[in-house]
Amino acid sequence: AATQSRRAPKKKGKTKADKQQEAAGQLLEVLQSMEQDYDPVWGSALKQAVRRVDPGFNEAYYGYTSFSQLLQDIATKGLIELEYDDSRGNYQVRRK
Repeated sequence: AATQSRRAPKKKGKTKADKQQEAAGQLLEVLQSMEQDYDPVWGSALKQAVRRVDPGFNEAYYGYTSFSQLLQDIATKGLIELEYDDSRGNYQVRRK
């Protein structure tokens, strides 16, 4: 087995913007599917679902320090809506 380094492997030719777009696409695909069964979709459940689809998913690879930061960035781009629930300490996530 290959030794794992602390940093995510770098793929040649992909810029940070490319990676972030890839992460957004992956997340939106899973979110669309989850919205058919869940209302609301919680950020933590969304992350678990993304990891089921892509077990190697790691937001750090895409340049984010946390999954919340990834969600916030996608929301800033106008692709999703986030609503923070203080009582649950979690985001409700919806596609726009």
